[in-house]
Amino acid sequence: MRQSIVFLALAAGLAPTTLAQPKPIAVHEHEAGDVDVALMEVKRTSGNTITVTWEYRNKSKQPRQLTKERTGWYDPYRLSAGSYLADAPNKMKYELLKDDERRPIAAKVGNPNQYITIKPLGKIVNWAKYPAPPPNVKTVTVIIEGVQPFEDVTIQ
Repeated sequence: MRQSIVFLALAAGLAPTTLAQPKPIAVHEHEAGDVDVALMEVKRTSGNTITVTWEYRNKSKQPRQLTKERTGWYDPYRLSAGSYLADAPNKMKYELLKDDERRPIAAKVGNPNQYITIKPLGKIVNWAKYPAPPPNVKTVTVIIEGVQPFEDVTIQ
């Protein structure tokens, strides 16, 4: 009976309520191959910071290694490690913020002494915080290791 109701609802053009997936700002292929990096958000946040969110999306049926090093406590931060924001007109570089213990203010993915690997057809969501450029700066270039720069991204 329930299947009939669902079929009739779909036939009538009524779809079940689902959460819409946010559309990426831009997508570039990662150097690992068969992995897309989707830039999801570049947003001014409290504390005079910018929070950037991006996703790694494995398009293959094989795991893909995303990092090249595994040296200790820093390994879970490697997806954000070399990232920064660039304000080309003002020739300014905004590097990843660190806390009082010099740990990156960013997502932790994986474990110390391990490479970061993405599962087949999997997704990894990553974020990181940077110092905010002055309020008159409306766009930045987002640099993420292993992928071409995301140019002229509007700050939300």
